[in-house]
Amino acid sequence: MSRRTKAVVGLVLFCAFAGWMYRSSVFRPAENFHVVDEGRFYRMAQPRPEELEALVKKYGIKTVINLRGHQSGEWWYDDEAAATKKLGIKQVDIGFSTENVQFKDDWITYLDTLKTAERPILVHCRSGADRTSEASAVYAIEYMGKSPELAIEDHMALSNLHLSLFIPAKKQFVRNYKGDQWLRTAYDPCAPEFLEWAGNRCPTPPTVAK
Repeated sequence: MSRRTKAVVGLVLFCAFAGWMYRSSVFRPAENFHVVDEGRFYRMAQPRPEELEALVKKYGIKTVINLRGHQSGEWWYDDEAAATKKLGIKQVDIGFSTENVQFKDDWITYLDTLKTAERPILVHCRSGADRTSEASAVYAIEYMGKSPELAIEDHMALSNLHLSLFIPAKKQFVRNYKGDQWLRTAYDPCAPEFLEWAGNRCPTPPTVAK
């Protein structure tokens, strides 16, 4: 095997390993912690138990919103659940999608949590870049009076590790977000402006016999 072939094989194996690490929830590029609304709302990547404890002490976190959903048996989830229980704070699990627009019910659960949860709130996904950016932008619109454009600029930027070129559904939703009542009464992930990123949220059209 030539040196060049070995290098190519090595690169392929490295990329495969890196992809496995990312998909298996081992990889987190950075803490990616940001203050969204001082004293009320914070965001970050998947917190480790020691990080969560430090944030509770420093910022007084009372509620954690986990956008990765309930995944009992996964080491990261079990660690987080044990940490929030030990610290005496509430954990809310909502299964947001990274690539697609969200189900209406998941958004309603999120908005209801923002209305009822004890603050300060900490929201996270795995890397804190995509799902967390989307959720933070919606918070900024609802509770900080930001326009969708300004919410995107402030909370869906490269500084948040969000790359909309690869995950366009997040900004597409926020650009078209028209408020709490719109979401509850009119939002449809199968609407033309969202259909490209709807994934399995829309029924498959029936096959027409030819």
